[in-house]
Amino acid sequence: MTLGTPLSWPRIVEYLQYIKAHGIDQFIALYHRVKGRERDHLRWGDEIEYTIVKFDDEHKKVRVSLRAKDLLDALNLSPWRPEFAAYMVKGTPGTPYDDLMSYFNIVAYSMRLRYKSMCKLLRPNESLMSISFPALGAPDFTDPPAMPRPTHPDSVGRSVFYPDEAIYNGHPRFHNLVRNIRGRRGEKVAINVPIFRDQNTPSPFIETFEDAEASRAALPDHIYMDHMGFGMGLCCLQMTFHAVNEMEARWLYDQLTPITPIMVALSAATPIFRSYLSDVDSRWPIISASVDDRTPFERGLASSASDGYSKFNAIPKSRYDSTDCYIYPCSTQYNDIQLQYDEQLYQRLIAGRVDEHLARHIAHMFIRDPLHVCEERIEQDDQKSTEHFETIQSSNWMNMRFKPPPPDDPNIGWRVEFRPTEVQLTHFENAAYCCFLVLLTRMIVSNRLTFLIPISLVTENMQRAVRRDAISTQKLHFRKTLAHCWHTPDGKPCPEGHPPAEPEPEPYGNNVAEMSIDEIVNGNTDFPGLVPLMLQFLNSADVDVDTRCTVNQYLSFIQKRARGEIWTTAKWMREFVHHHSTYKKDSHVPDECIYDMMKTMDKISHGEHYEMLSCFKPKTERTELIRLLLAANPKRWICNDIMYDLFRFFDHAKLGLKLALISPRFNALVNKHFNGKSELTIWRSIEIRKEIEKRQATLFVRIGGANYKKFPLSDHLLHNKICFKDLHIEYIDHSVITFLRANQQIWDKGTTLQLDIEENFIIWHAFALRIWPMFAPNIRQLSFFDGHHLDCLRRHISQSILSDLNINSINSGRIFPDSIADDGPNATARQALSKWLHTPRSDRQPKQLTCCDSSEPPNINWITILREEFLRATTPSANYIIRFGYFEATPIEPFELMNERTKEMLTLTTEVNRCIVKRCQIGETIQWDDENSDNLSKIVFELNGNYIGQLSSPPAAGQMNEKVPLEINAGPSGQQKKK
Repeated sequence: MTLGTPLSWPRIVEYLQYIKAHGIDQFIALYHRVKGRERDHLRWGDEIEYTIVKFDDEHKKVRVSLRAKDLLDALNLSPWRPEFAAYMVKGTPGTPYDDLMSYFNIVAYSMRLRYKSMCKLLRPNESLMSISFPALGAPDFTDPPAMPRPTHPDSVGRSVFYPDEAIYNGHPRFHNLVRNIRGRRGEKVAINVPIFRDQNTPSPFIETFEDAEASRAALPDHIYMDHMGFGMGLCCLQMTFHAVNEMEARWLYDQLTPITPIMVALSAATPIFRSYLSDVDSRWPIISASVDDRTPFERGLASSASDGYSKFNAIPKSRYDSTDCYIYPCSTQYNDIQLQYDEQLYQRLIAGRVDEHLARHIAHMFIRDPLHVCEERIEQDDQKSTEHFETIQSSNWMNMRFKPPPPDDPNIGWRVEFRPTEVQLTHFENAAYCCFLVLLTRMIVSNRLTFLIPISLVTENMQRAVRRDAISTQKLHFRKTLAHCWHTPDGKPCPEGHPPAEPEPEPYGNNVAEMSIDEIVNGNTDFPGLVPLMLQFLNSADVDVDTRCTVNQYLSFIQKRARGEIWTTAKWMREFVHHHSTYKKDSHVPDECIYDMMKTMDKISHGEHYEMLSCFKPKTERTELIRLLLAANPKRWICNDIMYDLFRFFDHAKLGLKLALISPRFNALVNKHFNGKSELTIWRSIEIRKEIEKRQATLFVRIGGANYKKFPLSDHLLHNKICFKDLHIEYIDHSVITFLRANQQIWDKGTTLQLDIEENFIIWHAFALRIWPMFAPNIRQLSFFDGHHLDCLRRHISQSILSDLNINSINSGRIFPDSIADDGPNATARQALSKWLHTPRSDRQPKQLTCCDSSEPPNINWITILREEFLRATTPSANYIIRFGYFEATPIEPFELMNERTKEMLTLTTEVNRCIVKRCQIGETIQWDDENSDNLSKIVFELNGNYIGQLSSPPAAGQMNEKVPLEINAGPSGQQKKK
């Protein structure tokens, strides 16, 4: 978003014609620069909007938390973006997914990982939810509290319900849009949503307002709203498809347009507004009205206009609504709406050699005026900038958007945005809808299918699709038989490799019928159904078994939802309200009901309940994948691979190389990216040992079973290798230290360090002096077997070593925390461990400690000590989780304790051979994070006095430049591994 001094609406009026004329010239210049681009391939990406909420457990109320700017500033990662509201954030994959179907296997993981990266910054009782908040505009709906100021001259919205503080304050664009929409319209927006009529709903339902404008605008039996935030403050799921060329983008734009109402009904998730049940299930009509800047003349309420800028009478739609025309040349036969467009600008486009169909689409968009203009950006170089074009293009919020390549990024081509889908509560649902649409685009392009219907019927379908329980109660206009296209725009046979064109349409009654969502998705006697067509397409495609299983689960879920077997989010919310004890069947949803509903939805979104999804759980819900993704390497090492860009929200991620370690199905991803540029080797587990015969350090690479390859150490040995899972170091000399320094980038963004070093002064002195400085800044997890390891670390390096390091998780072996937390000179290892455990992390996440007791019966005295220390505490501790393994010789009784002084609780739960202790604030939920505790890039030092070589002299000549493997044998020669 461009920075500058935003102009008020009266100031923008002075430049309207200038901005529009130069916007057209900018498009013409860009169009001729990029219209012939053919080198691109199909790529796609998603955008998911989230609401930050805060639960008030004491008063049973949930509010939106106005902390979006704080979170975005703290995260500072490009895949996260601000949205309209101060309680909203938007997450993207960072860069598009490629055209391999294997990407379907990681869509849900991408969503989950970016979600977790934001969740780590949340405060206690806050949650990040992919929902549209149902109590916007209700009394006291923000945290911190903010009051509307409908009569204050400095208020940008003048709303009766929605305070200015709820608008995102990190950029002036959003406040300026609110002010200028109101300024252009001449009054506040008027949003009237039909109320759901329950048995005790007043008839008529009429609200009274002190505000005169609200009293005039509010309709009987409707929920009234008066601010842009009631629409733009709701959340959605959007998808962008990167086409091969301009004509394919136009083709996809047209073919996906009739699909948009179907997705609105399938994804229905917004039935409650201002804490009232409505008679619609979608945000679409609300957001359309929330940005409706049409003047009375443009709405057909006045016969003339005196404002100087209203040129078109009775514009039928808001600037946020369904599209009014197809743009692929042969598709335009279905444009049965009398299109309003700026004739002067249309002729300018035609003179600029833009074809009539695209020119009409652009000129139609330009009947709208720019709403956000910066004073410093009025004068532009039309050959280099598209800012004036984009200021109008980007504020035409239609169900589909056709996007030319930007002038300053040659890697981005012609795109289309699919915009109407309601955001879903779970990653699984959002991933399912994404993959459904991606498969649909591939099927359309590959099989030359057409779903075109008259554009007026798309408008009618959108109106039907938003109605309550549209899946079960509504029928939409759709093609009743399968149709293929085999002609180019000029009527010639379509050659291979080019997008198809639509032949002359059959008479209306022969090719369009009213069909239920179930029939459109699953088929009937005439139409095979979208999902059966996709399954047929997959049968003919080269799809590996694992990807096919992933896709089948997503499509099965879509089919069940279309049949009504799995409720939409909107229906689930309605049923929850109807069965809640506080609901009086009067259409008003009480605060406690919304609180309980949001609590349940939060648990569903975190995977604690699957009641909304029936039997569906993510097939690939494996901690191995997430652990591997987090065990990533820095950006500057190896290459800018495709998966690094995909998961850019981890600034240290280098994931493309790592993915090959998960499963053979990901090899295609790596091969696709490198495209033969270099030969890479996958090394899973490597060891550095002393080779007795050659009396030098040698690197052993496990290649399966007990088989190894041997390599002499080289400072460049790892630079073209896929990262290892474990590095075991059992010998150190000068060459080993040189090798580690040369490859330090492997762990410079976080690693697990495991120590098994005997209590020997010489070894520890060498370790502390030569090795520790390389690892210390980047240790995130520490593992040791016994207390003497911690004692030696404190003795040879620092007494407060655990506090000095940024360690999130410790595996302390056989030592347990003490009741005294101290890391002073006289403190024991247990006391130092306790000091670390009780010191909060910088990101407010729980400390994680793993212990193990192999004695029989287990020694559980430390648990008693922990309980007593908790009950005596007068100040809060850090949140922590302790996992304690033991043999079940003696049962351990679970407990739950409360400390009213510190407002904390301490709980113990048991599993097979393990118990879990948690300490946190009362009412807070904390979970063990396997992604932090099981980092697969692990470095193990396993040393005793016989495994220290010469540390002062350089390695032998030629030792550090040999890169050829020496041999393959059944195991490492020389000294056997210490048991």
